[in-house]
Amino acid sequence: MREKYGYPIIITVLSFITRFSFLNFPNQVVFDETHYGKFVSNYLNHFYFFDLHPPFLKLLATLSAYWGHFNPNFDFASIGETFTEPNFIYLRIVPAIAGFLLPLVIYFLAKQIGISTIGAFFTGIAVVFENSILVQSKFLLIDGVLLFFGFSAILFYLLYRNKKSLKWLILSAFFLGATISIKWTGISFLATCILIEILSFIHNKKQFQLKTLAILIFIPVLFYITSFAIHFHILTKSGTGDAFMSQNFLQKGFTEKFIELNAIMLIESQNLTTSHPYTSKWYTWPLMKRPIFYWQNTDQRIYSNGNPFIYWFGALAILILLMHIIFRTRFFIQKRKAVIFIIFSYSINFFPYAILTRITFIYYYLASLVFSILAISLIIDSIKNKKVKNSYYIILLIIFIITFLYFSPLTYGFPMSPESQNNHLWFSTWR
Repeated sequence: MREKYGYPIIITVLSFITRFSFLNFPNQVVFDETHYGKFVSNYLNHFYFFDLHPPFLKLLATLSAYWGHFNPNFDFASIGETFTEPNFIYLRIVPAIAGFLLPLVIYFLAKQIGISTIGAFFTGIAVVFENSILVQSKFLLIDGVLLFFGFSAILFYLLYRNKKSLKWLILSAFFLGATISIKWTGISFLATCILIEILSFIHNKKQFQLKTLAILIFIPVLFYITSFAIHFHILTKSGTGDAFMSQNFLQKGFTEKFIELNAIMLIESQNLTTSHPYTSKWYTWPLMKRPIFYWQNTDQRIYSNGNPFIYWFGALAILILLMHIIFRTRFFIQKRKAVIFIIFSYSINFFPYAILTRITFIYYYLASLVFSILAISLIIDSIKNKKVKNSYYIILLIIFIITFLYFSPLTYGFPMSPESQNNHLWFSTWR
């Protein structure tokens, strides 16, 4: 009874507290809320705008802002601009809900890949107390919502494979559609599901499930196209986005608009060379070398500073699993499928950034970070001595929670003296 209901309830309560506490603080624009807030205002005013990313998250945030009667004339001029009305919190509701549900999704995902209940509980709690994931869930930012839809899609796909019920496959496809309609990098989650399907066919030598692949591809594509149809339907007035489009854009029909906009999104994304003081290279992310400074107000600061021990132990766990695959050790022989799943999913969310020429930030690593947390659990779970195994789980959770609390002033923006702020920024690259 404790394992079936107690662990999910504990994760749910802790996740709710950490995600919804101080959601209205600061009552100022934080980091990329300057961009996404403007997009919401443009939707509410029907002014055409241009963004590098697909529209689904922005549409969800606009729906929330509409319900909350958010003032569509707020200009989001700069980071630190004070909101004039208390209902600005509706801008942050969607990321907060996504961030609140994510640890529970990861708990059930861990169980689906063969990790024990106590190991799944450890995984969910580690996600709850990971500071950089939490920061993405507190503000109108894109990657926290991306994680929720992407990992939910994988969970539903694995449920389909384990329970053989078509409803889980359809749910997975819808969530995959939502994922790629938030950010193109969400295609990595689709790739994970397709790879599992192909490997299963190769391994089991059964009839190829063309229907499964068709659903996994058709529904996400339809979802993606539909999100743009809604986007164009709302944005009926001339706006700042006109400068990016051809002169005849507002007059060639949906198909022409869809093709032109996606082509320009691709070109502009590849050509994004704007400098930023907190950019970082992909190979520095597992060591958390360069977090991002989000907001400041006198003695208060907010960083996307992660929980360093989760980053570092996660990187070590990935290396251990990778060595297992290379040298074909027998330690994880009973969990080989889970090892391959984690390594592939981690890699496809991480290594493509090696060839990306545009500026990059550490929050691009968050999907891989979650897979590295699963790697930690898988390794500990493979220890046969139950007492030793549980001791490792307890010790690491204590370390993670203490570290989370230590860095929480930089996560929530609590007041700190200059000396204390400096003490929390352990390395010069964090400043």
